[in-house]
Amino acid sequence: MGLRPRSFKRASSIFIAGTTLAFGLGAFAPVAAHAAPGDFDCQYSGTATIAPPGVQGVGGSGDYQFKGPITCNTSTTTGPVSGTIDSPTGVFSNTVCGTGSATDNNVTVSVGNSTYTASYNITFVAAQGEGTGTLTGVVSGPGTYNGDSFRVTASIVPTGGNCLNGVTAFTVAGAVASE
Repeated sequence: MGLRPRSFKRASSIFIAGTTLAFGLGAFAPVAAHAAPGDFDCQYSGTATIAPPGVQGVGGSGDYQFKGPITCNTSTTTGPVSGTIDSPTGVFSNTVCGTGSATDNNVTVSVGNSTYTASYNITFVAAQGEGTGTLTGVVSGPGTYNGDSFRVTASIVPTGGNCLNGVTAFTVAGAVASE
């Protein structure tokens, strides 16, 4: 089992739509000073953009994109390493604005000298989400974490539109930790 940020369980979570979805993977959670072997603890932020008509007040689904910086402490580094997370093909399902789900199976995470592909699924309630994901492949670099599962949290705040007329963008902040 990996180290988890202290606020991870309640932080509620890469990658998302409207107040309902957002990856950009909970509130920022503290990152462990040194991860155990095979572990990683990361913080990310960014913007999720939602395809028109956006996230509606009730019901609906659609596509989104998320991109932003990520900083991780890992078992293979002596300090934090930075990179980017790109979730270009996200799909959301909306129950009521701020509650629903977000999924992407085509995520690219570049941290330090490694680039990974990943997938995730996040469930949101009142703009707070929790979910799981997997590093599904190594694109380049040593690939220490290939196949590792992770927990993700995300908090979303609408920055474009509103639940009445459709949310078209969210600010997203969250944490990712190995399981």
